[in-house]
Formats: sequence, C-alpha cells, structure tokens
Amino acid sequence: MRKTRVLILTVAIAVTLGTAQAWADELCSEPDRKAAAKAALAKAQALQAGGKLREAWDAAGQADSDCADVDTVKKQVAKAIGADEERKGRIDEAIDWYQRVNADADATRVITKASGDRPDDVRFIGRAIEYFRLKNDKGNEQKMRDIAKRNVEKQLAEEAKRFDTQLKESQTFLQKAQEWAYYAEWGKDRVRERAQMRGDFFAKEDSRMALKKAISYYFVGSLDEKIKSVKSKAAGLGKQAETKGEPEVAADYYMIADQGDKAEAITKQAEAAKQKVEEGRKKTFKKDQDDLEKALGF
Repeated sequence: MRKTRVLILTVAIAVTLGTAQAWADELCSEPDRKAAAKAALAKAQALQAGGKLREAWDAAGQADSDCADVDTVKKQVAKAIGADEERKGRIDEAIDWYQRVNADADATRVITKASGDRPDDVRFIGRAIEYFRLKNDKGNEQKMRDIAKRNVEKQLAEEAKRFDTQLKESQTFLQKAQEWAYYAEWGKDRVRERAQMRGDFFAKEDSRMALKKAISYYFVGSLDEKIKSVKSKAAGLGKQAETKGEPEVAADYYMIADQGDKAEAITKQAEAAKQKVEEGRKKTFKKDQDDLEKALGF
C-alpha cells in the first residue's frame, strides 16, 4: 500500500514538473530568445563579479524573464547594491534596493538598526512605521511608534522650557510634537491642549504681535473657533485704529483678521492722503521760493 502511495506521489510530481516545463517551453520556445536571455544574465553576473553593480542590474533587466531565471539574478545584484549602500552610510538607498526585490529580512535589519541610530529623524521613523504596517509586522511597528511617543514627550518638555523664557518662542517645538503625535498615534490631545493654553495666553492681549502669535498656536492645535475669535477681535481693533486716524495700524489688524480688501483700501487711502500732503508742501515751497526771488529782485 505504501509503495503504491509513493508511486502515485512520484508520478504527480513528475506530471507537475513536466507541466511547468511545458509552460516554460511554451513561453520561450525560440532558441534565439533563450540564448539572448542566457547571455544577458551571464553578462550581469560578470559585471557583478567585477564590482559594476548598477551596470549588472541594467544588464539583468535586459534578459527575457520568460526565458531565464531573471528574478534570482536581479535579487542577488540588488542585495549587493544594498549592502554597498549600507557600507557608504546611505541607509535610505539601501532600504530602497532591498525593497525593490522583496529582501524583507535585509530591509527589516537595516531599518531596525537605523531607528536606533537616528531616533530623532521623524521622516525616517515615519517611513519605518509605514514599512512595518504594510508588512503587517505589528511588533516592529509598535516599537517604531514607541520611539515616536518618546519624541512627543521630548518636544512637549522642550516647548515648556522655551515658553518660560522671555521671548516665549515655542511654536516650533509644539509643531514637532504634533508631527510626532501623528506617527505615535498618541499625544494629539496633549498637543491640542498645550496649543490652546498658549493661544489663550496671547489672545488676551491687544497688540498685533500677540494676536498673530495666538493664531499661530491655535493653528497648531487646529482650533478653528479660537482662530475665528481672534480674527474677529482683530477686525474690531482695526476699526478702532481707523477711527483714530491710524491707517497703517488699522491695515495690520485687518490683515490679521483676513480682511485683505479692507487693508488694501485703507492703505491706498493713506497713500493718497500722503501724496496730497506732499504735493501741497511742494506747491507751498515753490510759492515761497518765487515770493523770495521777487522780493530779492531776481
């Protein structure tokens, strides 16, 4: 009974291999095509042996994949190029080459090491998260998100230090925290809360600089209603300045309020008034000069 099963299995394998070979022969039945593909791969392997890796990649790409095992050769060459890029410290390029031929073990190895070497590189950590997410590698994906989380905390701590200084210029650090929070999938509420706190601090003031800062902080937290409130306040202050005869100040407030048309109109009016005053001054100067010349008999 066992011999019968072995015989059946052997026949099945032979039939499968025969069918696969038949398909291959059907895809590439011309001797010239087979010879050309074989020559192209031989050239690629010779170039790789000589250290001309990119030329080897191009040569392998010339081979007809229906007539030869092109994928195997291309994978060998791509992995060699990736290793070369690693040695040169061009990590992103190395990963690109490994991914090109689905060399997942190499790509994962390089990404994992590089994430430890450059944990503050938001672009790279973001790429690493996306790579592991697409591979459904939950463990490594979470490790990368944990790095992002630590950076959220780091940037929020730095923001607090900067806000405690006299200049209170901390928007940059809050923006960085926001960017890291996206990749961490954690901390967005904390960033929003901090942004509102900072915006509220400046929104109480009436100066143009304070209102601009309030809007910049609210913008980081996507606090649209708060931004509308500050713009409304700026519009009212612009109207007050216009009533007081301070067109330049009024124009600045209108710009903060996103009322560019009003700002432009009042600026033109102010420029026209200045021009009129200047023309009057010139006429007065000319008249005074003419009167002086007459008095002197010129």
